[in-house]
Amino acid sequence: MPRAMGSVENEPMEPNEPVVDMNLGDEIQTREELATFVRGLREEFLRQGQEWENADLDTFLEALAAWIDDAEGSYRDFGKELPREGDWTFFAQSLRAATMYE
Repeated sequence: MPRAMGSVENEPMEPNEPVVDMNLGDEIQTREELATFVRGLREEFLRQGQEWENADLDTFLEALAAWIDDAEGSYRDFGKELPREGDWTFFAQSLRAATMYE
């Protein structure tokens, strides 16, 4: 199961080190893994949210909606196909994208 970086089993975190592995969204398979990913995003926000492009709820949610609308192009840019029915990975990648999508 994916874990947030800097968790008890990992080494102490550097001040500007992301809490959540940027590639972790590629590995989400279950609801439990998604919950771990979201908790990691929260930890990252608490430590360095002021560095996020969309650091308040209003802009975060707007970016989330915009990235979901444009996700097909983003997936295509990385040589992947957007899941037709959606899945936990898609949701996790949507949340991650909302931290920086303009």
